[in-house]
Amino acid sequence: MTQAPGGGTDAEGQRPARFGEDGASEETASIASRVRAEWSQPVTRFAFASVLATAVALWSLARVHVVANQPLWLLVTALGVGYLLTWVAQISYDASPSARRSGIRIASQMVVATLVMYLTGWGPALALGYVFVARVNLTRVERPSWRVNAAWAAGCMVAAQAAVSIGVAPSFVAKPEEYGLAALTGLGAIIVIALLGITAEQLARSEGSLARSERRLRTTLETANDAYIEIDESGVVTDWNVNAETLFGWSRSEAIGRKGEDLVLPADERDTSRHEAGLTELAITGEEPLMGRRYELLGQNRDGRTFPIELAFWRTKDPEGVRFHAFAHDITARKEAEAALRKSQEEFYTLFARHPHPMWVYDSKTFRFVEVNEAALTHYGYSRNEFLSMTIEQIRPSEDIMRLTAHLNLLREDLEISGPWRHQTKSGVVIEVDIASHRLVFDGRDCVLVMAQDISERRRLEDELRHQALHDVLTGLPNRLSLLERAEFLLARARPDGSHIAALFLDIDNFKEVNDSFGHIVGDELLQAVASRLSTEVDQADTVGRIGGDEFVVLLAGAGLEVDPTEMADRLLTAIRSTPFSVEGRDVTVTASIGIATGDNCEASDLLRNADVALYQAKERGKNCSAFFLPEMQLAVHERLEMAIQLHAAVENSEFELLYQPVVGLGELQLCGVEALIRWRHPTLGRVSPDRFIPLAEEIGVIDEIGKWVLDEACQQAAQWRRSHPWMTVAVNVSAVQLVSDRFVDFVRDALASSGLDPQGLVLEITESILMEDGDASVRRLRELRYLGVRLALDDFGTGFSSLSYLRQLPVDTMKIDRSFMSTVTTSSQSAALVHTLIQLGQALNLEVIAEGVERIDQLRALQEAACPKAQGFLFSRPVPVEGIDRLLGSGRSMQVSPPDELMPARRAVDDRLAVVAT
Repeated sequence: MTQAPGGGTDAEGQRPARFGEDGASEETASIASRVRAEWSQPVTRFAFASVLATAVALWSLARVHVVANQPLWLLVTALGVGYLLTWVAQISYDASPSARRSGIRIASQMVVATLVMYLTGWGPALALGYVFVARVNLTRVERPSWRVNAAWAAGCMVAAQAAVSIGVAPSFVAKPEEYGLAALTGLGAIIVIALLGITAEQLARSEGSLARSERRLRTTLETANDAYIEIDESGVVTDWNVNAETLFGWSRSEAIGRKGEDLVLPADERDTSRHEAGLTELAITGEEPLMGRRYELLGQNRDGRTFPIELAFWRTKDPEGVRFHAFAHDITARKEAEAALRKSQEEFYTLFARHPHPMWVYDSKTFRFVEVNEAALTHYGYSRNEFLSMTIEQIRPSEDIMRLTAHLNLLREDLEISGPWRHQTKSGVVIEVDIASHRLVFDGRDCVLVMAQDISERRRLEDELRHQALHDVLTGLPNRLSLLERAEFLLARARPDGSHIAALFLDIDNFKEVNDSFGHIVGDELLQAVASRLSTEVDQADTVGRIGGDEFVVLLAGAGLEVDPTEMADRLLTAIRSTPFSVEGRDVTVTASIGIATGDNCEASDLLRNADVALYQAKERGKNCSAFFLPEMQLAVHERLEMAIQLHAAVENSEFELLYQPVVGLGELQLCGVEALIRWRHPTLGRVSPDRFIPLAEEIGVIDEIGKWVLDEACQQAAQWRRSHPWMTVAVNVSAVQLVSDRFVDFVRDALASSGLDPQGLVLEITESILMEDGDASVRRLRELRYLGVRLALDDFGTGFSSLSYLRQLPVDTMKIDRSFMSTVTTSSQSAALVHTLIQLGQALNLEVIAEGVERIDQLRALQEAACPKAQGFLFSRPVPVEGIDRLLGSGRSMQVSPPDELMPARRAVDDRLAVVAT
């Protein structure tokens, strides 16, 4: 029980109200109402009447000297008052159980029992009455109260014996024996009360443990994922849980008493007899094979709907009889999945047989073919019987068998092999294939499914593009990447023995004037002629490469180092200026300047940079000469530093402007967009092209500010144009440093928001070289930009090493063919085929294709014949200020192009008509 009033809690765990507190009057009223209610009961009145009868009986017995002679009024008063006190105490306790009221009730009962026992004169002999009182209390009310009962019994008996000893209470027992009898009977009563109390406590603990176990079992059953059903020996449902209610639709009260067999049907109607017999045998013996197994049946809910279920049975036995228990769950989803699996297997066979690529299945242990599709038969030339009689080694070239065997032995536990391999057809032709394989079970065997894609043609094209990536398209010489790799190799070879290599950095003097005077076509042919002449002047072990523009590098590592590198430089300079170059029917004489650097412990990039610094010294000396790099040679570095300082000032003073070069649709020769090109209005150098200051801006960390200005300016202008020409787009070039900047996406978003430009009106152009640094990071950033809604273009396509490997995963809309392809598109069948292939590649990938560097009408016609949709170049217009584009838009978008024999006058006419150049 809980603590008594006055600071404790009652039996319900609540603190009872005290007198004087809120609720005290309500409690008093409750007790009074209980007294009135109890008094109105006939049994209560009978009890009080029996008190009078008891008093009369005791008085009558006293007349015959059986009990002590007491006045009748005393007996009636004592018994009536005692019973009244006991009755009120019991009602008070029932109204608000507490330890205090329990003690009062026990005290009143013990006092009344003492009065009855000692008024008869036989008090000590009647001590068994205390046991009866305690027994009633222990079974009816508080089981843990045996100590209180024992204490009151002992106290009442001591007090009564004291009353006997002073002559207040009567006694028929002789005095010498009376106290011993009282002690023995009192001790016996207390011992019996203690035994009853301990027994009651143990019973309470056992009942509590049993109740907890029952609650845990019920909780487990109610929270189980499956429906729980209990059935007795007669097959009637005796219990089930909430999930059973959900599964079958009957509440627990509705289900109890229902036949268990009514809930399920056999999974197969033909299995009805075995089903019923099995359930019967299970109910009788529990030995039916269902025991310990999961059994699939059809469940039936209260609405008559059937559904597949899975049952698990077990049997228990207790004094009440045998019980059968089952857990059931709906397996509709599993059945649907199995049906879907069967359907997918059927679809697999259909897909396998009709797949356009060769496919086969081979045994993972014997490597023998077990199935092959029609495409494989056609592609490899074998019949089905021939194929199924061979192993996978027999379609490999003989020289690849050892590699294949080693590979299969290494990966025997995981034969899901993918990648490029070489195969051999029945006719002996060796093809390159890309393999995709997957392990599976086929007809009960551990097999491997293989799909083979013939990539021979793709490999050829990749090799060609790889060559383009490592070689200059115009001259065929190694490009910067290839030269750096070659220099690193030579330096690594030279370091152990302390030998040197030399780098000669050659630049054609005044090459810009050749381009301006005769056009880029003549300039390109001149560069090709210079490349050829340089290659004939060096030893076979030396390397000639083109860095870009009119810059060449010669790496001396063989016989070229047997003489002074300065002498080799002089020989190259003489070879260039001594004999004019025949270009486009005219003789062109040029000179060159060379910077020389040697080294053994430097990096390849440092070696080329030192030679480049020496080249600036040669230019300062008046050109047509060479200069040897010296450590104190810092003029070029100083100039670069000066330009960096000026570039910082240019950012602060907004010394930049945008020119726009038209992009022309080749169908009707109409303007369809522009490319924004930044220029630096240098206070002393005039208009500076981006190739001179953008790399420096990236290096000194101002490219973000410049790029943000370009985006804001281009978006504002594009928004203005699109108000009257919704088709108009503006392209902006993005450098590698910009693309990897964490702020770039925010710059684009802000530029679009501030200008109100539709994101489809902005095109961001990236070059393939960006992907060579960190392709995966670049692709992620491009996807962020694509999410903004802007269009993405891949600029200078065909010059980077990673074109094909990344093109499929780049989220780009446009592919721009590099201008280097245009120079030979009409003179080289290889270049023409390559351009045609690139256009088809773009169209196959649903990319818009734009050809750059179109300067001749025959180039234009070649592109039109190749179905190239768009182009840009000097044939249409140079980069012009906003006014030039406005004028073109006002004239109706059409671009006029003249026939080939009038090329130069027509080009000048176009420039005069469209190029508004600020002077």
